[in-house]
Amino acid sequence: MTLKRAFLDGRDAFDPVDAYLLRTIGDRAEGRAPGEPPCPGDELYDRAERRRVLHLFRESDLARMGAAEPYTTARRLSKLIAGKSVGTWSEVARAFDAHSLRIAGLRGPFLNSVLGRPLDEVPTTDAMDLVADRDTLPQAVALLESLGFVKGLGIRDLRFYRLGRQGVRDLEAAPGAYGRVAPMARVLELPELDNVGDDLERGFPQRQFVRTVNGVRSLSSINLHIDLGHVDEKGEHSIAARDLLDHTVSSGEPGKEFRTAGLLTHTWLLAYRAYLDAALFGRRRFDLVADVAVLLRQGGWSRAAAEEAYRRYAFIEGPVAATMEFLTTECGVEPLDTAPARSALTTTEQRTSPDRDLGGAAHLDAADPRGLILVCHGWDTTLHSSPLVRRLRTKEAGKSVDVVEVAPFTDPDPTDVSRVAERLAAHIRAVRRDAPDLPVALLGVSLGSSAAISALLNGAGADVLVTVGTCLSADVAMPEGPEWILERHPEADDSVQVPFLSRTARLGFLRDLVDSAPLHRLADLRTPTLVLEGGRDNLWRRRDGETLWAHTEKLRNGSRFRSFPAGGHTLDDTAIGAATEIVDWLDSVGFHSPQPQAND
Repeated sequence: MTLKRAFLDGRDAFDPVDAYLLRTIGDRAEGRAPGEPPCPGDELYDRAERRRVLHLFRESDLARMGAAEPYTTARRLSKLIAGKSVGTWSEVARAFDAHSLRIAGLRGPFLNSVLGRPLDEVPTTDAMDLVADRDTLPQAVALLESLGFVKGLGIRDLRFYRLGRQGVRDLEAAPGAYGRVAPMARVLELPELDNVGDDLERGFPQRQFVRTVNGVRSLSSINLHIDLGHVDEKGEHSIAARDLLDHTVSSGEPGKEFRTAGLLTHTWLLAYRAYLDAALFGRRRFDLVADVAVLLRQGGWSRAAAEEAYRRYAFIEGPVAATMEFLTTECGVEPLDTAPARSALTTTEQRTSPDRDLGGAAHLDAADPRGLILVCHGWDTTLHSSPLVRRLRTKEAGKSVDVVEVAPFTDPDPTDVSRVAERLAAHIRAVRRDAPDLPVALLGVSLGSSAAISALLNGAGADVLVTVGTCLSADVAMPEGPEWILERHPEADDSVQVPFLSRTARLGFLRDLVDSAPLHRLADLRTPTLVLEGGRDNLWRRRDGETLWAHTEKLRNGSRFRSFPAGGHTLDDTAIGAATEIVDWLDSVGFHSPQPQAND
């Protein structure tokens, strides 16, 4: 049975709503907003929750269809469960380290840390998938039990620990237990949800909730794997967990780091699992397909790396290929074939992906990079959604220059500009430590230009700067700018959300936006700069671009200004010309090192 038939012809009828969800997987992976659904908002919400892809939608997507209130409850629950998962992992990791046992994770918060996604974009019901060495399984289980986890009944083939029916009844009889019991579980109190039990039942119509006098509680669950694979008529096919443990990376914020598989391993492993669940096990896992789609669009694919995986595990090649074909034909997502990922960063700390604040992965992907362009996107721009950056990446690939994107100003909670500037500077310093001679360029688009300029003023060692839709001040093209909004809420807490541009933002974000604006610090900026401007951009941005050019022109260091009369704010509508201008300018200032000459 093919993956496509398993998805489209299964027992659980596939209809236009499911087709819409598959298209939405592709839209979100490509950075596009979902199109118009074929059903009312409540029906779409219920289906997305049942398919475990509610995280693909934002509140604004469902608000216009009348399903925002249940979504708000779901996001709140998702964030709380994700936060608990981070704490649970920290506790487990410390215990395993203390006993010199190896442990690592897959999916859920681990996948989020690799992708740089906010915690509350994790699907609500995701468990933590942990992998442990088969040789240390008894110690691993004993250690988890010592931390309060319940060992499952009905152990099968020593592969998965699952709670049997009696175990389910025992947990459901315990005060506060609710929901779908996962393979290993511990009852945790969530007092924040005690007063929203009614909302939970309405927001999660597919779940069975257990009411108790002690309120509502959540299950923190773990799937413990010592092998991954499947059994068919040809025999047993296995990927030993110890193989994955030999090639883990660390990612996430300092103090909250996750040991997990890298982007490439996550991609082929989840593509293989998506096929197994659908074609062999009869479960259509939309959430797995969504995870693979996002991984593909964030550089999680290399034909060479996949072929290396096929050499080790020949049985995954067909399933992985089927998943890739399904993603292309049904979701409109194609893998971006890259060279084998061999980062210039080698230590655990340096291989770490940026934390959630950067909304991306600032690691080097080229096999032998001859330069790095670090792109910081602006307000409400997602990764891999900019035609300008796609065009630039294509041009720079021929020069062996890596173009890496970060998108820190997206839902649900844009990061403060000053913090983004600090993180940009930190990641450039990390590159410099291991590759001191590698040319580094900062490209800031819109609000990202404010963070990029601030990073340079804070000591980021980039060689050159490019700005598009330059932001030097907090002025924006709206009737009520940040300073006006702050004047309206002089006593309000920083966490208060207020309307801003296309959505909402914290008052603390607006205060930081005003305080961190680099307009009055330009005298300290000495970096060669290319200022790009769209003639149809608003008055504030054109003024800021011209102000930056007036300063950099005096430096006589190769800085340049270029206006595109027909261009908009981000120049995505003039991507071909803008990308050419960037590459030509980088050539003119010596950023591109000479390419090695082939031997005759």
